[in-house]
Amino acid sequence: MWFIFKILKPCFLRFGGKFWCCFLWFLPFISAKIFSSKKYANDLSIKAILELSKKDFFKDLSFKIIGDGELFDELVKPLKEFKNISIEKRFLRQNEISKLHKEYGIFLNPTRWDSQGVSRDEAMSSGLVPITNKLAAIFIAKNEIYRKVA
Repeated sequence: MWFIFKILKPCFLRFGGKFWCCFLWFLPFISAKIFSSKKYANDLSIKAILELSKKDFFKDLSFKIIGDGELFDELVKPLKEFKNISIEKRFLRQNEISKLHKEYGIFLNPTRWDSQGVSRDEAMSSGLVPITNKLAAIFIAKNEIYRKVA
């Protein structure tokens, strides 16, 4: 996969009261979702990006937010000040999805309700790394047996 060759940079993050050392691939992020309801949790993606904007490495990241709906303008407003965030108010056509998946590495897809996660699964099948949350059918394989099956 093309993104294996991206530069790794060390990063220290504070989470759960502890400091964690990690290495970040500076892959481009994409979020392509409908903005018609809070159940799609676009606000969580925006909050995560705003939290990342406080880090020194944020300038090395790039994001594309694509979507439309009644909550779009309100939610993306705080992101408009950043030069490394591309915002498009529109829906994707089916033939655009595969092309965009080839251009990005990380798929932001938190949810409050979507237990099917079709767009997440399509992104994963295209080689993107999904960032989502534990909900309904979404889980992280913690058991070694599950990891081997996955």
